Amino acid sequence: MLGSITPLGERSRNSRWSLTLLYFMAGSALGGTTAGTILGAVGSWIHLSATTATALLVGLVAVGAAVDSRLIAIRIPSPRRQVDDA
Repeated sequence: MLGSITPLGERSRNSRWSLTLLYFMAGSALGGTTAGTILGAVGSWIHLSATTATALLVGLVAVGAAVDSRLIAIRIPSPRRQVDDA
């Protein structure tokens, strides 16, 4: 996402790219910390064995790889975009 936010585009909107970068990185760090805390709390509450946790992780990675390689066709809900082809 940060690659699509350029200093030139930010200048045209009277914004500072460095401030946008700072907010983006702070939001990413906060989101990652929150997700890690929640998943860690759930993981410590469930009490899975190491073998079960590893098998679950391998399964989730395999499903993610299959979705990314389009072996499993899952359409993520998103707004329909209209492009002017004229």
